[in-house]
Amino acid sequence: PHMTVFENVAYPLRAARQPEASIAQKVKEMLGRVRCDHLASQHPADISGGQQQRVALARALVAGSKVVLFDEPMSNVDAGVRAQLRVELIDLQRSIGFSALYITHDQSEALALADRIAVLDSGRIAQLGAPQDIYRRPGSPYVARFVGTVNEMRGTVQRHSGDEIQIACDFGPVIARVGADSTSWSAMSRALVMHRPEQVRLSGGRPPGPNAWPVTVRAVLFLGAHLESIVDLAGVAVRVWHPEPAAAAVGASAWLSVDPEHVMVFPVDIDDDTSA
Repeated sequence: PHMTVFENVAYPLRAARQPEASIAQKVKEMLGRVRCDHLASQHPADISGGQQQRVALARALVAGSKVVLFDEPMSNVDAGVRAQLRVELIDLQRSIGFSALYITHDQSEALALADRIAVLDSGRIAQLGAPQDIYRRPGSPYVARFVGTVNEMRGTVQRHSGDEIQIACDFGPVIARVGADSTSWSAMSRALVMHRPEQVRLSGGRPPGPNAWPVTVRAVLFLGAHLESIVDLAGVAVRVWHPEPAAAAVGASAWLSVDPEHVMVFPVDIDDDTSA
C-alpha cells in the first residue's frame, strides 16, 4: 500500500531506527512547519502539487541534515505556488539553519533564494558570486545572457582612458564606465556592448549627457508589472522596460539613453556565441 503523508515524512527517522514516540513528535512538528499537519493521513497522490512539494521538503529536513540538495524542486508547480514556496523555504532555512545546494534553471528563483550563485557552462563554473554581482557585473557574455535579459550590439573600441571606454557602433559612440581592473583595451579592438532593458530609458526629447540616440518605436507590449517597448536603433532591435504609461506610441520617434555605469563591454574574442 502507498504510504501516507505522515509515513513519508517518518521514513528517514524509521530508517535511522529512532523511537516511535520521538518520530511522531518530530513528524508532527515538521508537518506543522510546512503547513501540512492537516494532511498527515492523506496519500501524496490525493494532495496538490504545492502540498506534495511541502511534504517532500518536510521529509528532507525532518532528520536534521546539515546540508540538503534540492534538484529543481519547484519545476512542476505553477508560478503562484512557486513564489509562495520560495518564501517558505527561505523562512525554514533561516529558522532551522541548514545549508542548501539548490539546482534550478529559473533565474529569478536563483536570484531570490541564493546567498551565492554558481553559473554552470558545459559542466564548468562560469562565474561564482553573490546574486547582485552575477546580475550587475557578469564576467562573460554567457553569464550576462543566462542570468537576466540583455540588449547587445557590436562595435570597435575608439579609446580607453581611466575607467571609461568609448566604442564606435553603427548608430554612434557608446561610453561605458568600467572598473580599474578591467581588460586592457586597445583602439580598433572589437567589442560586444550589452545593457539591461530596465536600465535604458525612452524620452520624447534628447536627454543630456552621453549615450543618447534617436530611435523609432516598433512595438509596445504589456507585460503586467511593466511595459516593454521594442525600438529600432539603426537596424538593431532594443528592448526597454518601463512603467506605464508608454514613453512613446508605436511608430513615433524617440530618444534612447543609458547611463555609462550600466553599459557592459566584453572583447568579442571571448564571445563564443556567433549568433549574437
